[in-house]
Amino acid sequence: MKKEIIIVMHDFRGGGAERVAVTLANSLSDLGNNVTLVFLEAKGPFLSEISSEISLRELKSKRIATSIIELSKIFKVAKPDLIISHMTHVNVATAMATLISNTRDKLTIVEHSQMQSNYLNKKSLYQKLIYLSTKVLYRIPNQRVGVSGGVCRAMSDFTGLDIRLFTSIYNPVITEKLLTVKYNKELRHEICKSDYLFVFVGRLIKSKRVGDFINAINLASSEISCEAIILGDGPEKYELEELAKSLGMDKKIHFLGFKENPHDYIKIADALVLTSEWEGLPTVLIEALALGTQVISSDCKSGPSEILSGGVYGSLYPVGDVNTLSELIVNSISLKPISCEQHLNQFTTVTAAYKYLGVK
Repeated sequence: MKKEIIIVMHDFRGGGAERVAVTLANSLSDLGNNVTLVFLEAKGPFLSEISSEISLRELKSKRIATSIIELSKIFKVAKPDLIISHMTHVNVATAMATLISNTRDKLTIVEHSQMQSNYLNKKSLYQKLIYLSTKVLYRIPNQRVGVSGGVCRAMSDFTGLDIRLFTSIYNPVITEKLLTVKYNKELRHEICKSDYLFVFVGRLIKSKRVGDFINAINLASSEISCEAIILGDGPEKYELEELAKSLGMDKKIHFLGFKENPHDYIKIADALVLTSEWEGLPTVLIEALALGTQVISSDCKSGPSEILSGGVYGSLYPVGDVNTLSELIVNSISLKPISCEQHLNQFTTVTAAYKYLGVK
C-alpha cells in the first residue's frame, strides 16, 4: 500500500549520512511511495542524485533550531504515514516538531555514528547541549534506528534508554548501478605507474586518521611497488599533503579531492583502506566488497567488524597501529577474493527500504 513519507535532512553535502538519506528516499520512491524530502539548504553534490519522482521542500529558515514550528506545520498538513529524520541535530528538532503536531507516532529517527564520540568532539556549548537534549527528546519518537548494532548500543549508552528501544537497520548501499561498474584500465594507468594501488575514501578530518594511511603506505612502499589515492576533502587536507611531502611520497600519494561517484576509483584499486577512530556503518567498506575490491579496516567502534563479520570478508587491525596496517597492505596483494554475495544482501537498497516501511 502506497505511503506518504517525509524525510528530513540538513542538506546534500558530500557525507555518508547525506548519501544514505538520498539513497533511502530513492528506494522508498521506487517502491511506489510518495516521498517528500524536507531540508534546510538545496546545496551539495547529492542533490543531483534525487529521483524526479520525489518532492522537494526547502525550509525558510537556514537553521534547524528555528525551523521547528515550520516543520510542525508541514507535518500537520501532510499527515504522513512515516517521518524519517537523519543526524542528531535534525532528529532533535524533528522530534520537537512531531510533539507539537501530534505526529510523534509516525517518527523514526536515525543515528549514523557514535554519539558519545561525537559529543566529546564538539567544540561549542550549543552543539553539546543538542546532544545532551537527546537524553529527554529521544523518548519522543516511535522508533529509534541505529545504522549498526554498535550505533544502537552507543545510542542506548548515551541517552540512558533501554537498548530494546533501538532498532538496527543497515544502510541502503548496494544498488543495481553499483553492481554494473566496470574496471577502467585507462583510469588505472593514468593514476598509477606502480604495481599496486590503494585507496582511501572519506572526509579529511582528525577522526578519520588519514595520516595513518599515508604512513602505512610509506612503510609498505619499501617492500612493494605501490601508490595511493585519497578521495575526499576537509580541514586536514593541507596537513596531510605536507605529511606526504615530508615522507617523500608526494608523487606516490594522490589527493584527488571529493568525488561524487568514487566507485570507478574503488574498482581499480587493489584494496580499500579505512583508518577511522570511530564510525557508524562505513558504507565505503560495503561498496568496496560489492565492487570486488579487498578491504582493510581499523577495528573501530562501530561498523567495520559487523560489515566484515569479524574479519571473514576483510582484514581488521587495531586503531592507530600503523605497523600492522602496513603489513596488511603488503599481504593483501597475495590474498584471493572471498565470495560474499549472500552476505551483502543485507545491505541492498530494497532490503533497507522494506525494513523502514516495516517500522511501526
